[in-house]
Amino acid sequence: MDLNGKINARISENQNLSISAFRGSDGIFFVENEKSTSIIKDDEYNIFNQNIALNYSYYPNLSTTLKAHFSSSFYRHFFEDKSYNYHFASDGSSELRGTKHRHTGNSIRTYKAQFYGTTDMGTRWQWNYGIDHETVNYNIYLNRSQKLINNGENTLVDELSIQTGSSPAYISGVFADGLFNINSKTRIKTGWRIPRYQNENYTTWMSEPKMLISHDVSSNATLNASYNHQQQFSHLLSYTESEGYFREFYLISNRKIPPSLSHQWSLGWFYRFRKNTSWFSDANISVELFYKKQSRLNKFIPGIDPDESVVRYNDHMLTNGKASTYGLEFLFQKTVGKFHGSLSYTYANSRVRFNDYNDGKPFNADFDYRHNANILLIYKFRKGYQMSAQWDYRTGRPFTLSTSYNTRDDIISGNYPVVNAINNSRYPAYHRLDLSLDREWRTKRKGIKNWFGISIYNAYNHVNPFYAYPDNGKLHITGFFPLIPSFHYGFELGNKKKMKND
Repeated sequence: MDLNGKINARISENQNLSISAFRGSDGIFFVENEKSTSIIKDDEYNIFNQNIALNYSYYPNLSTTLKAHFSSSFYRHFFEDKSYNYHFASDGSSELRGTKHRHTGNSIRTYKAQFYGTTDMGTRWQWNYGIDHETVNYNIYLNRSQKLINNGENTLVDELSIQTGSSPAYISGVFADGLFNINSKTRIKTGWRIPRYQNENYTTWMSEPKMLISHDVSSNATLNASYNHQQQFSHLLSYTESEGYFREFYLISNRKIPPSLSHQWSLGWFYRFRKNTSWFSDANISVELFYKKQSRLNKFIPGIDPDESVVRYNDHMLTNGKASTYGLEFLFQKTVGKFHGSLSYTYANSRVRFNDYNDGKPFNADFDYRHNANILLIYKFRKGYQMSAQWDYRTGRPFTLSTSYNTRDDIISGNYPVVNAINNSRYPAYHRLDLSLDREWRTKRKGIKNWFGISIYNAYNHVNPFYAYPDNGKLHITGFFPLIPSFHYGFELGNKKKMKND
């Protein structure tokens, strides 16, 4: 369930104030009854987001805009697994023989303040500048227990309660960039951001330059070339359980896990069709080639106890990894007339390498979605009505699949999986179709805007993979989110006046 709202206020002719809030919660519940072993499983995966933001705008003159932003956000997700082991007697009675409970999760709370401005200096120069500060608190925790029950008496087999990441991190930065019009056809935009990162006794300065050169080849076509350098202090900790579940957690940099580095280059071509060219009037198309190099990457390798490894992640991280990504992005969109639409496609090939992993050979990145495509069609009819259809496609995520099994030895029975390469297989492709019908109108007396819509998620009821696991040489896929109908309704509390420079 999602709730959101926004209030805009015009303080004076040159001052605006707005406050917005969002609260969303999503959960997946999975119940399984294994009759052969008399085990009942109850699993839950929950995601919660909450955000509130205050924005202030001040326009002292026609050439300068000053803005302030304050926000607070909270993110939390958890995995909760429960299992109950019953003994069923011949007379139909049942007896609880044991229980297992695991609750593991991740939370991130941030507070952010930013002050920035824009100043036009004649027809050739434009400056953007500002300062910002962010406080980040994160937490990863684990609570689990296992009990055996015999004649009503509980015997505790395993119990563990642990958490990490209670100390906040502070990120403060200053930035500035300028847009210079060399002539009527060529522009250059360059800037620099210098943030300072501190987490307990670890402090580092990060340098983030960027540059964009844009040249108008003709009145309808533009060629762009850019370079961007960034440092990332947040990291993804993820792994796939033996049962097939994909687990993910988020953490921030410390002395053992410094911020990752990235350098990205791109070359793009943009073209706008002329007006009154039949269906393509005012449509535009863009094609961009990109190449990205990353370093100081990390990868989580769980130990014998994956749950405890997550909380004690500093002892289970591969560091100093490198990655290279190259690809192409294509976009066509039309936003004028009764028919609106867009077509986008991205090809991206991302490979990662660690010296002490996979024999030092490169392998597909965990989130190497090789092909991504999106088609959006919108038809506006009558007054305030519109129909839309959106189709999404994404290549399946890579994961590691054992290629064979080997016996342990003559004393210890059983087999163990043999893996010849990391991320050597992929989930089936993800794709779905969403449909919606919307209406927008204003009340006759006060002119207040209202809107109502009916939507169908995953219209052709495709089972997209949520997790997968191998069994007897076959890959078993489990998915959620079938065809889901929904409706929404919204309204304004008052007339919305157009604000200066908005």
